[in-house]
Amino acid sequence: MKLYNLDNSPFAARVRIQIRHKKLPVAIIEPPIPLRTEHFKDSFPLGKIPILELENGSTICESTVILDYLESVFPSPALKPANLLANAYNGILIRYTDNHLTSALSPLFSDFFSQVEANEGTIKKLQHLRDEIAKLERLLNQLPEHDQREMQTGDICLSTHLFYALEMASWNGEDELISDIPLVKSWWQWVRGFQAVSETINEMAKAHESFANKLIESSS
Repeated sequence: MKLYNLDNSPFAARVRIQIRHKKLPVAIIEPPIPLRTEHFKDSFPLGKIPILELENGSTICESTVILDYLESVFPSPALKPANLLANAYNGILIRYTDNHLTSALSPLFSDFFSQVEANEGTIKKLQHLRDEIAKLERLLNQLPEHDQREMQTGDICLSTHLFYALEMASWNGEDELISDIPLVKSWWQWVRGFQAVSETINEMAKAHESFANKLIESSS
């Protein structure tokens, strides 16, 4: 199997973490066709990564779908709890990431890609992000304690997006996004204790720095 990946993609990073944590026989490579081209869209209808190519040439897209597929094919070590309630909690963490945290990140990403300087609108966007982090703190307070369980797919999904939440906040002058948010801060330290997570986060950081430098050069 092959995973079509870009190192700075938080969605592709989710699958890389799973592959590394489970030590799966999946090659991690760049897409064989340039992104955002008609050829890419013709080959991969949703037009985005990650994409998992199976041995028979079939492809699967959408990071959470790929996570579930690989979890079904390679169930050990488990990244989804067998207990129904615990699995529901895991799903809530994924939904929070994709429906709540992502909504706060998207406007900041847009400004970053356009190299928009901080302005009055930035204050509102940063407040939206802070509000979502506060929401995460309340959520973690109601979920089972993270350091009393194994890592799950919900943790994987959240980890790559929280990395970018910290990066986007820092880019806009906010370096203390989670410093006084105890459960989020504790969770962030805990999840990076898994080698697959720390390795992938470091990989994302290098790719993001390289991409940011290219944006700065192109806009100067």
